[in-house]
Amino acid sequence: MSGRPIRVLVVENQEDDAELNIEQLRRAGLEPTWHRVDTAEDMKRALAEQSWDIILSDYVMPRFSGADALKLLNETGLDLPFIIVSGQIGEEVAVHSLKLGAQDFFRKDRLMLLGAAVERELREAEVRRERNHTKEALQKSESERALLLDSIKDYAIFTISPEGTLTSWNPGVERLKGYKAEEFIGQPFAMLFPPEARARGQPEAELREAAARGRFEGEGWRLRKDGSIFWAEVSLTPIVNGRGELHGYTKVTRDSTERKRLVEELRDAVRLRDEFLIIASHELRTPLTTLKLQLQGMKPLVTAAVTGAPAGDRLPRKVEAVSRQVDRLSKLIESLLDVSRITSGHLVLQREPMDLVELAREVCARFEGLQETKGCVFKVEAPRPVQGAFDRLRMDNVLTHLLANAVKFGAGKPVELRVEERDGKVLLTVRDWGIGISEADQQRIFRRFERAVPETHYGGFGVGLWIVGQVVEAHGGHIEVRSQPGQGAAFVVSLPLEAPCPTPPSSATRAM
Repeated sequence: MSGRPIRVLVVENQEDDAELNIEQLRRAGLEPTWHRVDTAEDMKRALAEQSWDIILSDYVMPRFSGADALKLLNETGLDLPFIIVSGQIGEEVAVHSLKLGAQDFFRKDRLMLLGAAVERELREAEVRRERNHTKEALQKSESERALLLDSIKDYAIFTISPEGTLTSWNPGVERLKGYKAEEFIGQPFAMLFPPEARARGQPEAELREAAARGRFEGEGWRLRKDGSIFWAEVSLTPIVNGRGELHGYTKVTRDSTERKRLVEELRDAVRLRDEFLIIASHELRTPLTTLKLQLQGMKPLVTAAVTGAPAGDRLPRKVEAVSRQVDRLSKLIESLLDVSRITSGHLVLQREPMDLVELAREVCARFEGLQETKGCVFKVEAPRPVQGAFDRLRMDNVLTHLLANAVKFGAGKPVELRVEERDGKVLLTVRDWGIGISEADQQRIFRRFERAVPETHYGGFGVGLWIVGQVVEAHGGHIEVRSQPGQGAAFVVSLPLEAPCPTPPSSATRAM
């Protein structure tokens, strides 16, 4: 039965002594392949040219010593068992050699146990190599883990002790929470929560739930170092050993503030859409119902007119009523079309030279009939013509919306319209003395589908002022309102007299 093959480097100046050492290994059941060297150069070359399992070295030689051989081996960094076999070695020299790294020593006249010693050292060397391999693998794994954590900056990833102390850090912690490693590690986990969350015991509750269920996932407000808060998605996982003992927790946090904002905006948009559809269906149904009734009432009058029967003046009144409802439907549909054009980015201005004072008087003239029914008196102040480059149809809509609002909310009281040029700009001011607008509602009324009064009392889609604002911005201007509840409102439009740029306005595309 063949023995275990091994490769032996023998450092010995006597060939006979080297063969005696090898013979002892064969007697122990080993099958050595060996090579003898007796100088430093030969030993360096042998170590470089092939691998060895063990080195057997004499201690005293004419040109080379065992101490020199051991030092040379240490310099290479190789992990090879080194056994000294010498005929002239005392206890003091042996101890010194062991301190330098030799595993064992034998006198040449006592080699009976050399084979057993070699087998032992081969086993221990194998154990050391396996241990070193495992250690290197762990170090590599830890290095890769640290590199991975350092490369993750969008997530705060850290660990927590069972008692709730922060025990590790990654760059994501600094990006999301503002803490450097030295400011973070060793601090209480609870410091990452707003005061109200700490007061109700939320940090401790999350740790308890993670430990009990094996995981905690949730969302909520978290606190940064500077005191600001952000909406976080969090995952908390307990670290448990093979015996089920809790060693801590791993926490992963992501900043979801922007996602939360988008979700809330989407919910608001859906809510506004639903409200708008309800309002639109009501607003469109009202004139259609009236129109249907008027047409039904016209049937006998038309029949009477055809047969020559007297119909009095009722037929003209019916026709006028139908015409008013058709006009109202047309305006409602035009408002819807304006909303569609603006939100789709298709509101393109057709500028032309024009006098805004002339346009203002034309628009006011169309309100003469409404002035009588609502009890309003229109007053137009325009010291002189104001020439500029505007989209005539859009500016007509702006004035119409503002005057219609003034009549609607200031019924029975005067409405003032002033057009003036000032510092290269035109100022359009529409003033009513009606119910007024609270300060809290003054910015909201320029948003799409928003209103400051109940729809049941005043009607409308809630898009008139939004359309006005978009058209004004498209012209390069701005609009503001000055009002107090019970004291009416003044809407002031400021426009440049010349086109600021030839391209369509960006505000139209932002209105989505």
